[in-house]
Amino acid sequence: MLTQHPLRQTIISEIHARPYALVPTPARVSFLALILDDETAETVRDHIATLCQQSSVARPAPDSMHHLAEIGPLTVRWEQHTEFYSISVTEAVDFEDPFGQPPIDRLDREWVERLPGRVISATHVAVESSEMPERGLEYVTKRLTDSQLVGSTIVNGGARYWTDYDIHPDGFGRILVRNISLSPRQMGRILRRLLEIETYQAMAMLAFPAAKAALPTVAAAERALGNIARQLADAANDPTVERRLLDDLSRLSAQVELSVSETAFRVSAAQAYDTLVARRIEELREERLLGLQ
Repeated sequence: MLTQHPLRQTIISEIHARPYALVPTPARVSFLALILDDETAETVRDHIATLCQQSSVARPAPDSMHHLAEIGPLTVRWEQHTEFYSISVTEAVDFEDPFGQPPIDRLDREWVERLPGRVISATHVAVESSEMPERGLEYVTKRLTDSQLVGSTIVNGGARYWTDYDIHPDGFGRILVRNISLSPRQMGRILRRLLEIETYQAMAMLAFPAAKAALPTVAAAERALGNIARQLADAANDPTVERRLLDDLSRLSAQVELSVSETAFRVSAAQAYDTLVARRIEELREERLLGLQ
């Protein structure tokens, strides 16, 4: 028998550990992405374990970075990412009001309010069947923000979705999806892409305040460099002036390097998230809905 690499099973298990969720139709999903500050993944894992213990279901394994818990009619999913973690709560249920009584409200309110970290993305999703009466724009705009409404047909006509990229009074965004021909696994993939677009877009924009804060430093450095260049041109090979200008240039270089070190990670992360957003949008294979952005 061939000798197996000692990490082969671990690697394969990790690859298959986060499959796309099966999302039936109709269903509603509440999704949260939270950035940790001083907390750690262990803190989040312990918090998930508390919910599981209260509900008498299996707890996350030690050192796990994801967990799936079936709590009554709810499917609660936790995934730990590099800079944030996500919680999704899915309920397979028929509904009249797509965004009334979202599934996260079925969880213990105190437990939800004590989730570690700070919310960077929060969205309610409602998935309705094509057997439901066709939704007109008037119906959709009553539940979303009319002035910002966008929508499209996606995945070769398999579904349609509408959203407004707005934050509603409960602190959540809203996405309405009409399933035309997608299987539960396909719907799970589509919902993940839609929610990742929302989340990665927000994570990318975290670089904006950092870049804005660095602008005065950059502008001052440009002025200082121009001033040094002018003085150097007028120095007429004066060693004393050249030494002073060299000292000024060294200090300026140190200031610029400090600014770069303070913003490099955030800017690089923004570029990576931007790439992910573009890729997820491409995977939706959108086709325009008449009258909508």
